[in-house]
Amino acid sequence: MRGDPSDKVPGAPGVGATGAATLLQRYDSLEAALAAGRFPAIADNLRLYRSIATMNKRAPLPTHRNQTPTWHKAAALAREWELNQLAGRLEELRSARLKYCLNPLAPS
Repeated sequence: MRGDPSDKVPGAPGVGATGAATLLQRYDSLEAALAAGRFPAIADNLRLYRSIATMNKRAPLPTHRNQTPTWHKAAALAREWELNQLAGRLEELRSARLKYCLNPLAPS
């Protein structure tokens, strides 16, 4: 409900950290707050912002055989869009991949 200011993901207008915490204590989740009639004009946007802000590791993704991720390009694009936390995560993935390529048998 609050959004993620560091990655420029908006939230509900006028809802900061304290307001979001209060709403979550009362409703337990964004969906429950929306079902109770909170934020009807921006409900779809709030769902979209939540999906952007939370990366679902269980999402079914197709396999791309014979392709190597270009983490540095993805990180640069994220930085260009001012998604700095995402850019940092992508840079960490690149760093971890480089370490593995240099020494695949080393413990992680």
